[in-house]
Amino acid sequence: MKKPCSVLLLVSTAALLLPLHEAFKIPIGARLARTSSSSTLKRWPVPPSSNLVQGAGVVSQVLRASDAKGAEGDSAGVQPWIEPAFHNKLSVRILAVLAGISIAMKNSGMALPKSAATYIHLLMFGANFGSVMYTTFVLGLVMIKHLPRQTFGRLQSKLFPIYFAWSALALALQLLTGKTLGLPAKAMRWLAASLAAALINSLFLEPASTKVMFQRYALEKQNRREETEYKELAKRFGALHGASSLVNLVTVVGGFVHAYYLSLML
Repeated sequence: MKKPCSVLLLVSTAALLLPLHEAFKIPIGARLARTSSSSTLKRWPVPPSSNLVQGAGVVSQVLRASDAKGAEGDSAGVQPWIEPAFHNKLSVRILAVLAGISIAMKNSGMALPKSAATYIHLLMFGANFGSVMYTTFVLGLVMIKHLPRQTFGRLQSKLFPIYFAWSALALALQLLTGKTLGLPAKAMRWLAASLAAALINSLFLEPASTKVMFQRYALEKQNRREETEYKELAKRFGALHGASSLVNLVTVVGGFVHAYYLSLML
């Protein structure tokens, strides 16, 4: 039963990575199509609205060019028609699928071969820990120093959902394979805490802080920086962003702790 279990886990992992691949797709300003009468390429303009496929569901989105020109310059973004429900968030789907795989493996008595579990565990740990360190200590610091503030914020609003969802996926797979590796209970608890931190950021803190950020940008466009509403939004954004950064540090510390426990097994 080991081989079917291994195939199941690998196929499921590939399926979970597909939404992340879709999230990296960037709408382009023109489409190239080969005409039937000529071998030359013809440029077709993109219509003002288009549908973007994300994960297993189809989320209808409209592509709108923003004419907002603030102190930091122009920006354009993709605005969703509706706010995704809690259960439609990528992190929830990842957790649900992995929970289903875990329950199926436990109830059926299937066991992942230790060599395969070790490979998946180390691969997910290395990829996630590298992503966490780079995003926290390199990418964010460089962007905030060299990009206009609103441009930086809009870019982060696209990067963070992918970052936290990826972190949740990698940590869930580490938890799923940790028992097969024989990790001690303390190591498993740190993994669980890191996963909880990634999910809190993905499902609550990041969406809330991004929403407040765009509300601030709207008031800035109207030159309402001195109003009480703007100051309250600024205060709320600071609290949410601070909480998100603090929760993210749990994942950072958890990565160092997990590296220590892995080193004891070498």
